Amino acid sequence: MTLERRIAQERVRLAAVIAAGGATGAIAGGLAIIAVAALALGGGRWLALPAAPLATWGLAVAALVASAVITLRRLRARATGAGLARAIERERGLRAGALRAAAESASSGALGARASEAMTAQVAAMGRVLAPAALALARRGLAIGALAAVLAAGLAA
Repeated sequence: MTLERRIAQERVRLAAVIAAGGATGAIAGGLAIIAVAALALGGGRWLALPAAPLATWGLAVAALVASAVITLRRLRARATGAGLARAIERERGLRAGALRAAAESASSGALGARASEAMTAQVAAMGRVLAPAALALARRGLAIGALAAVLAAGLAA
């Protein structure tokens, strides 16, 4: 397997976990806002403030948009080829830029191909997950978002 393909697989894995974490966070935020509003405006109390339900939905949509923006920023910072290469280099103790340079110079001639082969062998020895700390951080965000969604759903019920 080529170095570029291996990095691409890791990028897809990391992006999926980050996106799932963002989705669960968005669901949790929206549910929490709606649940608090339902508790506050239940029993006909919304009649005194007829605009309150509309404002609640506006806040829920704003929370969803904010979560989407945060998730996109995280994806752009952590799940791009360059961002992931930096994370792998940092976590695995590689020289800064070594992984990205090897991947980019693979087709530039014999020397670039040799550097890419050497880095591919080094990456193959790293195991299945190239950036375990970055993946653990993304999984932790997913778990927190899922827990918050479950709690918000419980509050809404």
